[in-house]
Amino acid sequence: MKKPTQKDMFYKAGRDLTGAHLTMLELLYGANPINDLELAKSIERRPSLYSRYASYLGQRVGAGGIYWGA
Repeated sequence: MKKPTQKDMFYKAGRDLTGAHLTMLELLYGANPINDLELAKSIERRPSLYSRYASYLGQRVGAGGIYWGA
């Protein structure tokens, strides 16, 4: 197997990041989404990994954020 070039590593990192974002979107909006408390705990536990998702806190309907109606 040949040694990966810098270009190969760049595109692999992009694919890995895309996979992580898709997984997090599934956790945030999937069939059984995590709530704001669980997201806040994840951010507190591993800020280097989860802090990029802090903007979702308080923004999702029914997940501890925005509520519609009375």
